[in-house]
Amino acid sequence: MKTNMKAVSFKRLAWLTSAFALLAICLQLQAQISTDPPVPVNLPPTVSLVYPTVTNFTEPADIGLVAEAVDQDGWIATVEFYANDVRLAVITNTATTSGGGGNSGYQNHYYFLWRQVHAGTYNLRAVATDNAGASASSAVKTVVVNPAQPPPPPPPPTNYPPSIVLKVQGSNFMAPANIVLNAQAYDRDGRVVSVEYFNGDASIGVVTAPVTTDSNGTTQISWMLVWSNVPAGTYTLTARATDNQGATAISPAVTVVVQPPFTVVRIAAVDAEAAEPGENTGKFVISRDGWLEGELTVNLGIGGSASNGVDYVALPDSVVIPAGQHAVELVVTPIDDTIPEPTETVTVKILPPICPMIYPPPPTCYRIGNQDAATVYIRDNDFQTTNYPPLVAIVHPAWGARFVAPANINITAAAKDADGITQVEFFANNQSLGVVTNPLPILDPVQLDGANSAGIMPAPLYGLLWSNVPVGEYTLLAKAWDTKGAVGVSQPIRIAVVSNTPPPPPPPPPTNYEGVSITAIDACAREGTNHEGRINTALFRVRRHGGDTNTALTVPYTISGTASNGVDYETLPGVVTIPPGSRYADILVVPIDDSLREGPETVILSLVVPNPVEPVVAVTTGANSERDAGFHANTAVAAWRLRAAAVILDNDIPEPTTRPLPDGTINVRLPTNYTGCVRIELSTNLVNWVIIGTNNLSAAQNYVDPAADTHVRKFYRFVPVPCPATEP
Repeated sequence: MKTNMKAVSFKRLAWLTSAFALLAICLQLQAQISTDPPVPVNLPPTVSLVYPTVTNFTEPADIGLVAEAVDQDGWIATVEFYANDVRLAVITNTATTSGGGGNSGYQNHYYFLWRQVHAGTYNLRAVATDNAGASASSAVKTVVVNPAQPPPPPPPPTNYPPSIVLKVQGSNFMAPANIVLNAQAYDRDGRVVSVEYFNGDASIGVVTAPVTTDSNGTTQISWMLVWSNVPAGTYTLTARATDNQGATAISPAVTVVVQPPFTVVRIAAVDAEAAEPGENTGKFVISRDGWLEGELTVNLGIGGSASNGVDYVALPDSVVIPAGQHAVELVVTPIDDTIPEPTETVTVKILPPICPMIYPPPPTCYRIGNQDAATVYIRDNDFQTTNYPPLVAIVHPAWGARFVAPANINITAAAKDADGITQVEFFANNQSLGVVTNPLPILDPVQLDGANSAGIMPAPLYGLLWSNVPVGEYTLLAKAWDTKGAVGVSQPIRIAVVSNTPPPPPPPPPTNYEGVSITAIDACAREGTNHEGRINTALFRVRRHGGDTNTALTVPYTISGTASNGVDYETLPGVVTIPPGSRYADILVVPIDDSLREGPETVILSLVVPNPVEPVVAVTTGANSERDAGFHANTAVAAWRLRAAAVILDNDIPEPTTRPLPDGTINVRLPTNYTGCVRIELSTNLVNWVIIGTNNLSAAQNYVDPAADTHVRKFYRFVPVPCPATEP
């Protein structure tokens, strides 16, 4: 094959021409580029975490972080520290001198203190940023913060201290107190050698020899000390035990309270002889022990055969012992007259106070000592011409006493006469039992008072044993003869001798109580008859509240008080029946008249109810707020009253005023001659008044509070109300 050389040469020439043209263009571009300025390049910084060099810490750890950072073409602006990719801090470069490469003139170490690091594993790193914004991160360094270890226990002591517990027999005492302190102490590696007791910081005493007791085979060691004559106050007590190597221990504190002593009141007749005319006086001394800081009012009961204000200058029913004073005197001044009289007596008895029901009671709430009464004798200066018969009284057995046949009954009588007693004869149903001429050797003979005795003195006792008494009822009498032949006769005493067969048990109380109450609508009875010739009785009313009235309701009740059932008043059976169709039944107290001179006596009836109703208290705040309501307004309070009381007055003495009675009840008497019906109200503050009873019989002006022995200060008032036409 032949080649066209002309064609090839032409093609080669064309290629060369194109190459030279391209070369020319490149040279032109190179020349153009070589004339532009160069573009700078920012190098990133370098950073490394040089601290911490250790990898284990204990919480709470303070870990110092140090990073080294440099920038070749600028400077470091900030360094950041991270733990587990959580930024801890940012450190800003504070250098102010510019420099070239190598960070000349700038700090290259950056510090941060990471405080209170908790237990855990942490990956730490540092990030540096230069002035142009380029940043770099260091390599990760891992550290471990371990949990805190508890401190090692202290070495065991060479001597263990003892242990001790203080025990006190009681926490409240009465001054001056004797307090028994009893500590139980133990030492594990030796023995206890002493126990010292303290009141606060003051030492009470030291015990060096323990007391060993054996209780049920167990040996107990105690360190007992009696702290004597402790005055009133509050005391904080501790005990300190010491062992044989000198180690000590103190017990937990015990607090005790010593209350001030009770005020005790006594009376004595320091001059027991007085005589007409009044220059020869008698004298009582009322004294107190204990509290002396304030004045003390002492209640008195005045008695005896002499009349207060008639035979002697009237004595008060209370005396006041001034503050700081131990005693006061009470002088008996006889009033002279021309009437021949026997020797008369003035007996003063200390009565209890009415106190609030709190503990400890206030010091004015005195106690009565063993000398609670004393007697002064008033001799007459007029000539005595009449030989009065002896005074004689049977003092045992008591009225109504019961004995089991065959009975041996000791009969004892007290007899006295100014001329002397020659003999005492005893009778049963008017049959003589025997004559006694010698009195019993009794050191403390009883006192007898009488209007016809010429010489009053303590009465000797005469006794007789009545043997093998058969079943029956007997009236006992005693007769006494004096040296001049006069004969005195005692009041009769009724007794019974019964077989030894026990009485049948009482029937069980009914269970169909709808709610019952009792109130004394006439709370005052008197022996004898009134000006109209009628017996002065007291009247209780038992009511039922709600429920069915078509059937009878039998309500048992108990009888108490200072008056004797069947002796001072006609016998009450202890049960009352409300008839069908009625809401109430009455219990009549009929006094039995006698010639004995007696003080006020009480009759208290208490209903025996298996399910007593709840109290319903009617309260008033003004004297007339419920005056027009009449009797019906007061029955609400009667629904919860299960106890009521009445007083029996002797026909030989005046009516008592409002005052405490010997059994702790209080007789409240309207001090006017009001003859209408009244409502009795009670208050403890003179503001709020509670209805406690209603006398709906005209001229019934007495109320006896059976609950007055609760030691609460009480105020009573009588509010007039309309008398009902008929009892509902």
